[in-house]
Amino acid sequence: MRNATKNSLILIDELGRGTSTYDGFGLAWSISHHISTKICALTLFATHFYEMTTLAREVKGVGNLFCDALADGGQFTLLYSIKPGVCKKSFGVEVAKMAGFPEKVLERARSYLKASEHDTIDAATHEKIVRITREYNTGKRKAELESEARELAKRLK
Repeated sequence: MRNATKNSLILIDELGRGTSTYDGFGLAWSISHHISTKICALTLFATHFYEMTTLAREVKGVGNLFCDALADGGQFTLLYSIKPGVCKKSFGVEVAKMAGFPEKVLERARSYLKASEHDTIDAATHEKIVRITREYNTGKRKAELESEARELAKRLK
């Protein structure tokens, strides 16, 4: 990033990977926001943070693309085509199956996913969590944001 200009091509794979969830998201958001607003270079990056898709609503010139796939009747097919928009479903277990992971591992993963579905939150709450995390990472209004996060956590219990 130090040497990049608006004429650079920046390619980043798994931006924010290898960190804790909040560190990773904070880094991914900050880096991509800086590149898209300050450097303005053509940039392609892949990330596992679904929350990053909201950057396209906030920064002109940012868009989302996803790799298309079909999942039907237990069959999974990568279509090897790129489409505009946001992928509506994660295919991690299906890809793990294609990679040859043992069926017992896949069954356990499906079990954990099913159990975690009970812990899902609505879109408005999700957006609040993303906003609080993003603002907190800027270092401004920390006390106020911590209070807001505590109140939100109470409502989620």
